[in-house]
Amino acid sequence: ARYIVTDAFLRYSEALDAVEARLAFLSFWQMLESLAIQDGEGINMKTVMNRISALFSKKELLRDLLMTCYDTRNALVHRGIFVDDFADEEIGHLKSIA
Repeated sequence: ARYIVTDAFLRYSEALDAVEARLAFLSFWQMLESLAIQDGEGINMKTVMNRISALFSKKELLRDLLMTCYDTRNALVHRGIFVDDFADEEIGHLKSIA
């Protein structure tokens, strides 16, 4: 468990220090993944989303922000698309979730 927390803080720190917006976004997202995935499990985005969303069961706004970030993550990871016009907003959403 200590490794998971240490890794999450490392990813959070990397996100804050990132010069490029897309790298900051991915570092924040990887932090959430590291908190949601158990050792030995493969990364399954449905599992990640379910586990993180469960933390916000009473906070609909944060769940909605998570879904928006998930769509952005998919566009970036699978198609290489990251709209810089919304980068600060998207990164802010992930910081709120983190």
